Amino acid sequence: MSNALAIAAVTTMLDYLLTQALARSESVSLESVTAKPLDKARDGGDSTNQINIFLYQTLPNAAWRNRDLPNRTKQGETGRSPLALTLSYLITAYGKNNDDIEGQRLLGMAMQSLHDHPEINPQDIEKALKSTNLSPDKQELLASSNLKNQIDRIRITPQIFSVEEISKLWSIFQTPYRISAAYEVSVVLIESAIPTKAALPVLFRGKGDHGVTAQADLIPPYPTLESLTWLGKDQQSGLVLQEPGNQLTLQGHHLNINGPDKATVVRFSHPQLDEPIEILLPSSISAEKIEISLPNNPEMGWLAGFYTVMVRYEQETRGNRFSNALPVAIAPSINIKNKTVSDGRLTLDCIPSVRPGQQVSLLVGSREIPFSWDTDQANALSNLAFNLTGIASGKYFVRLRVDGVDSPLITRSPQGQLKFNSDYEITVLERN
Repeated sequence: MSNALAIAAVTTMLDYLLTQALARSESVSLESVTAKPLDKARDGGDSTNQINIFLYQTLPNAAWRNRDLPNRTKQGETGRSPLALTLSYLITAYGKNNDDIEGQRLLGMAMQSLHDHPEINPQDIEKALKSTNLSPDKQELLASSNLKNQIDRIRITPQIFSVEEISKLWSIFQTPYRISAAYEVSVVLIESAIPTKAALPVLFRGKGDHGVTAQADLIPPYPTLESLTWLGKDQQSGLVLQEPGNQLTLQGHHLNINGPDKATVVRFSHPQLDEPIEILLPSSISAEKIEISLPNNPEMGWLAGFYTVMVRYEQETRGNRFSNALPVAIAPSINIKNKTVSDGRLTLDCIPSVRPGQQVSLLVGSREIPFSWDTDQANALSNLAFNLTGIASGKYFVRLRVDGVDSPLITRSPQGQLKFNSDYEITVLERN
């Protein structure tokens, strides 16, 4: 999700897109891109080829504002929903020595560039961060805004103004009218700075805790994953790598389409990993079930968080073939060094390690405390420290949340009853 720098980052991306397009033109040269009010665009006697990007209005996005349960951020949790904005821009071109023909050529090239890039996607942002067309301070602004992590695409749409509307806009600034193009950029999502409130998990879901059962009526003749199960599913929110016998069962149909003598691979993809993790399977597998064990090998690069799992089939004549993908969560496991907190600081070990770029927080009771990354931190961390100075004295159950996946808090007694794990209970003492 983007932060409060997203508005400035969008303007920076428009600057990059226009500069990049006009740099490839042989018929016209662009000497400067500015982001000034209309009456200040040519302030100072500028007489160069110039494009001015003027943000003249910001409005709440109606689609996001009217969605159901605006205070629900995650199932069972409440918090402030993101600020959804629609930005309105006016693109004005100025020719060298105020040559109108030159200005119209610049405007045409700018409109063509925005027409060819109707969306600002993460790939464009990555290119901008590596481009020499942006100054280092603009690249730093773009990177720190988290704009590429926004869950919804940012779309650039041309706007139609009547003569009356455009004349009112220019008359406000008391400056002569120049031929311009209006665009709407939506949606920009700014994450709230207020922490969410997370309740403890539900121990029972009715008599017997049966949950939901679904049955498909039609079975297509393709390898299809229908469900994933793992050991201890009713005790935790995801697989825990450090526990022995981490067995994952993939259930579906037509899973052995290549025959008993062809090997298959189960692929685990994570957004923070450059390459997916693959586990080779034996040559003979069942049509309805695949069972694999996840090795706790640090060299494999496991991370906590949500993965997509699919089966890859090696075919000699037609290349690789894949099944559909299903999500699976790998939960972090924590070891609390000192369960009595007297100095307002809690230190714990985390398996697997967390990387910069992952969203890490500690749930203390119903409070969420974000982890503060050092700006120069580049390596993965297994030892984490959290500041609990704002927590009142008392006993609390704690959970570590990494990319939306919580460390397991619930265990089952020998009698089969669910309870909270006492290893994750801490005592916060009042500071003198």
